[in-house]
Amino acid sequence: KHVLDPLPFSCNMAGWPTWSMGVAGMLLVWGVHTSANAGSCVGAKPEVEGGTHGVAMMQRDVQQQKAVIAEETIGTGADSPDVVEVNGLFIKKEVLANMVASQVAAAIPDPPPFADEEIGTLLGWKRRCQRVPEGTIMLKLTMGDFVDYFKPTGRHSLCDMLTSHNKHQWSSDGITWVQPDYSTGHLGGSAKNWPKDGREYLSIWGSTIPENHGWCCSNKRDGPTSFHQIGTMEALQEPPVAAAP
Repeated sequence: KHVLDPLPFSCNMAGWPTWSMGVAGMLLVWGVHTSANAGSCVGAKPEVEGGTHGVAMMQRDVQQQKAVIAEETIGTGADSPDVVEVNGLFIKKEVLANMVASQVAAAIPDPPPFADEEIGTLLGWKRRCQRVPEGTIMLKLTMGDFVDYFKPTGRHSLCDMLTSHNKHQWSSDGITWVQPDYSTGHLGGSAKNWPKDGREYLSIWGSTIPENHGWCCSNKRDGPTSFHQIGTMEALQEPPVAAAP
């Protein structure tokens, strides 16, 4: 650890809230042009000088006459190949890279679903099934409270399954699979009263008639059965993680 020289505090440390005495690690505030002034405070809080574009550092284990900086996050100087200088602060490149990666990942929106209820006719599925992402092993269909997983039977393709009523296996968790009793005239789904979870049919992602009536059939347990349900279908490249027992 590196111990700084005594800090010229200009106000009573006893007035600081208790959380400020044991703050762990270092906090970077992105885009700031001036650094935090850990040696002064406004009222009962530390003061950060400058505008909204600077780098601010929060010291660890702040005490009245010294501040200790954790060496796992602060480098020893500009001569180290693993350290980068940011407005006078020497920061390990690995730490900085991890922080940037985490900010970028948080800013990337989730990808859109493979399909939704707007695709509900045989013709529509014949077109959409050509866009199944490479490596897809199953489809996850979410309709209200119900989540179903589907994959083709035998040697059928996902496109075969999506354009038929009797080429799919079903799973409630994406791990244990069963072949349902089928019905005709729809895409996907099951025979009436085959599910044992409070609905009449497994989710249906369309019908063979030219008009698009969306998806069917239930979005909540013991709810009414009807078309025009709202749902999403996701293409999965690997099974979902099993829930903890």
